Amino acid sequence: MSNLSPFTVPDLGGTFLKVDCIKDAYSKIRISGITTNPTPEDLELALNRLENMMAEWFSRNIVVGYNFEENPDPNSENQVIRSYQDAISSCLALRIVTDFGKDVPPYLLALATSGLDNISGRVALDRINKVSYPTRQARGSGSTLRYNRWARFYRDYNPGLNNSAQETMFIGDISDFTTHFESFLVAPEIIASYSLVADPGLIISNDSNDDQNVSYRVEATDPTGANNTLSQLITIIITTDTGRVKTKQILFELIPPIRS
Repeated sequence: MSNLSPFTVPDLGGTFLKVDCIKDAYSKIRISGITTNPTPEDLELALNRLENMMAEWFSRNIVVGYNFEENPDPNSENQVIRSYQDAISSCLALRIVTDFGKDVPPYLLALATSGLDNISGRVALDRINKVSYPTRQARGSGSTLRYNRWARFYRDYNPGLNNSAQETMFIGDISDFTTHFESFLVAPEIIASYSLVADPGLIISNDSNDDQNVSYRVEATDPTGANNTLSQLITIIITTDTGRVKTKQILFELIPPIRS
């Protein structure tokens, strides 16, 4: 018997190349293998449209783990789970169909719309499900972990690098951010001091704090020189005027810049 919840969509694995997505898109508009085979120029056009479409989704916080490349290779893995493959190819087909003098078929519009709605909903739900309970909330009498006073309240949730990013930046961007600690502080408690450490892909040019927040300016860089998508962390540790200590980590997803 399967251990999966009836509401769980399994990732059945497999290797999915960018060119597979492109060929599927052409198939959906009845060009690949049905009326005519796409030329190398057609494949290059579709690859550029695919990269731009996924970058647009990323900017809308629809983060599906797509493999961005400065010089896209059609034979690279797209690194997106199987559940999203059909939706991506349907949306791509919608963006290239008019290049061949064809009207958008109603079935394709419905397929692409449904697929994008599904991805948007699942990404949003995944992000909501990863929001932890506040550390002040008691676990309750039914909890099996209430064996001492430290386990009577929910612990902090530290998101792993494979989870959706809390912040996204294009490599080369410089932006200002503020991390809030109001929910941790107990009035009239304030931040007395703090430390801020960033992974190599994030350069902190200046930082400051007030009684409840830490602000900082971040430049997104590419320390590897590979121009691939990177997950990077900023770690902030505050000490309050009462001597309490709180650590927060902010996950940044860095993607290659869009070349004009």
